[in-house]
Amino acid sequence: MKKILFVTIDEFSNINPSLQKQLLLHYPDHELQILKLKPLLMKNYRVLFIGVIALLFEYFPDFIKGHKKITGLKKYFYFTPYVMRYFNNEIARHLKANQYSFVFQTQSIFDSSSEKVSNFVYTDHTILYNLHYPLIDANEYRFSKRYMKLEKAIYDNATQVFVMSANIKESLVSQYGVHEDKIKLVYVGSNTAISTTVNRQKYANKNILFVGKDWERKGGPLLFEAFKIVLQSIPDATLTVLGCSPDIRYRNCNVYGKVPLQEVAVCYNKASVFCLPTKREPFGVVFIEAMLNRLAIVTNTVGATPDLVINDKNGYRLNYDAKEYAATLITLLNNPDKCEELGANSYRYANQAYTWDHVGQLISKNINEALTKS
Repeated sequence: MKKILFVTIDEFSNINPSLQKQLLLHYPDHELQILKLKPLLMKNYRVLFIGVIALLFEYFPDFIKGHKKITGLKKYFYFTPYVMRYFNNEIARHLKANQYSFVFQTQSIFDSSSEKVSNFVYTDHTILYNLHYPLIDANEYRFSKRYMKLEKAIYDNATQVFVMSANIKESLVSQYGVHEDKIKLVYVGSNTAISTTVNRQKYANKNILFVGKDWERKGGPLLFEAFKIVLQSIPDATLTVLGCSPDIRYRNCNVYGKVPLQEVAVCYNKASVFCLPTKREPFGVVFIEAMLNRLAIVTNTVGATPDLVINDKNGYRLNYDAKEYAATLITLLNNPDKCEELGANSYRYANQAYTWDHVGQLISKNINEALTKS
């Protein structure tokens, strides 16, 4: 039986299972072999130890200047030439031992390319795109010239690069010099179940939903300040927080932390509006989940949000200002019909492109065309 090698660091925001399902659907005569690199790394104590030393050596000036913090070692660990080459060698070993029709990798933290088999990269971000976020310190996401050279090689060596949003396609062209024809916009789908029935009652619940693992980066503190203003006008409004556990002990704030995907779907079906004032967002699959669950979106103009949110059509892109967020949320919570209208538009827009069936069709079409040419 023919084989496909699917290479990933680990979870990739829970989208890998959906991608794997699509590959099996479009290539039923293939066996899908999955190579998870993080579990291999975690078992290799020698590489882990040297990797930490390599990280401290590579970014010693950044730690001294305060651009990177020792407490963030886990976050920076993968971004050294040493660790990338370890990953690349593990992939090469698998490619040497087996014959594959093609390689499919998620994220651009390693290089699956080889001279013998086509490889396709599916990514949501680039390192240099961090320079476009005005609300973060870009120094935190700057990496060494040696590492950046290896990241560029991932895109240069790939047969094709699949991206979720137009801004990352533009980044690859303008910041990395990748030819536009090599980059394919294939979008992304939802990880949670989508309700087939419209729960009109939820728009009158006065419930604001936040979903994100990183409370600070996703703009949680600003939303909390905005919510306190909202309560002055709408005392029975509620804020639901999923994915993280911030210490916000305040009335009508419900913090659930990390919950199973099926429970996330339930919360979408009880929310009146979705709000994520994120400061940095590689893509934000939660936006798609909220849109497919018929919710208005309130967020900033960062990353892919211009692709997703059209002001007064399916939500609002605001300035990073608590009073502006509060005013918009008050208007929406006081107008369930408006919430429903924006939510319906969200669903129609997302359902045109941001479903896994559509993503799978685009990916397989481009893979087949590339393989035919090779």
